[in-house]
Amino acid sequence: MVGKKYNFDLIVVGSGLAGRTIATTCAGEGMRVAVVEDGEFGGDEINRGGIGLGSLLEMSQAYHTVADGTAWGVGGEGTRLNYAMLHDHAMLAVDDAREKALKEFDELGIELIAGTAKLVNEHDVNVGEEIISAKYIALCTGAVLKENKIEGLADAGCLDVGGVVSLRKPPRTVFVVGAGSTGCEIAQYFAGIGCRVLLADISGRLLPREDEEVGQVLDKVLNDEKVAVLTQTRVTAVERDTASRRVTFVRAGVEHAVRVDEIVIATGETAMVYELGLDNAGVSYDKDGIKHDTSMRTNRRNIYAAGGCTKGGDNTSIKALNEGRVAARAILGDKKVAVDNLDIRMTRTVPAVVQIGMNEDDCMKEDMHVRKAVVALANAKTFRPPIYMQEGFAKMIFSGKQNTIIGTTLMGDGVLEGANTVLGLMKSNVIDPMTLVQMGMWGDVIREALKK
Repeated sequence: MVGKKYNFDLIVVGSGLAGRTIATTCAGEGMRVAVVEDGEFGGDEINRGGIGLGSLLEMSQAYHTVADGTAWGVGGEGTRLNYAMLHDHAMLAVDDAREKALKEFDELGIELIAGTAKLVNEHDVNVGEEIISAKYIALCTGAVLKENKIEGLADAGCLDVGGVVSLRKPPRTVFVVGAGSTGCEIAQYFAGIGCRVLLADISGRLLPREDEEVGQVLDKVLNDEKVAVLTQTRVTAVERDTASRRVTFVRAGVEHAVRVDEIVIATGETAMVYELGLDNAGVSYDKDGIKHDTSMRTNRRNIYAAGGCTKGGDNTSIKALNEGRVAARAILGDKKVAVDNLDIRMTRTVPAVVQIGMNEDDCMKEDMHVRKAVVALANAKTFRPPIYMQEGFAKMIFSGKQNTIIGTTLMGDGVLEGANTVLGLMKSNVIDPMTLVQMGMWGDVIREALKK
């Protein structure tokens, strides 16, 4: 398919989920594809926040259930953790995912090129000392940790998600800065393996992007797991000595200090757009990411972008997958494809959280007239779950005029698996009784919410 003018039909910069989705989809349709990667193959989704942290969370939760399971007649005091073995088992999932992705590349004839990519112009990419060219280019470079202004942090050192996943020895005490999805997941992971955890955020509640009820439930859960939750807290300085780090923070106008083994920064990410040579190719961008249309095409018709490096939305695996699929279909010539306008966010704590579409705060900011329905799992009438699954709720928001579902929040056991079903219900606005039956407990809870 490649003409004499170009080395490839498509060059993808970045091997994370968005990049792999574009590469494998286009290669599967006969395009000759090259993927350029300057770090670990698989990007964040395989190595760090996705499969990496996700696997550790599962192992941590399994251990915590046994170690704290005397009420259920399981495990109990004296249950010992072999962290090295736990970590090795979790990393098997990372290795397996990486091997499967590499095998797919090999089967599809995708050429993987190690090196840092920089655009020379609309079609040429500099990689090391070589220049390669393609008819189409897809930029999928992901995101990096936002710059933090905490005094002394650079000298004291800290962990990001990748650092947490790479730890070979668990800290006795850890201070997590940032109580969004990643921060809460990391805090519960460390608490689950027996670490003393402090979780701080400048906001007045946990998971400030989600509905207030979510933060209230998770606050109770983490407190029960002995996580010290410090909302409305600003971390001002970090100092390091030979054995620990001294973290200084201000809460309610009072300065405090605590010594911990590790500090984790989970205050958000920013698009990786600099040093890509975007100006050389005339690609429009700003500090929030690469600009694009609904088909993920940039202002340069042959250059696309997807995932964490793009402007708009959160840096999530769902976003990367959705945008990667859309970009691939557009590159292949589908003129009707467009990015899904319903955002999905997931938090893999226990209980887990799924947010689809708008939440109540979003509606208030836009001064929308809406009605809402909330059903707590513990108060469900048609299907009351076992006591160990009762922490959580379903919340649905309806527009005042059309009475359509514009937002859904689910918090509890098994919500991650049902997210796509709820998304389908919201898109069609047709409530199929059989679909709700197939969702089991969550179908019953949603049915109750719809009756309100």
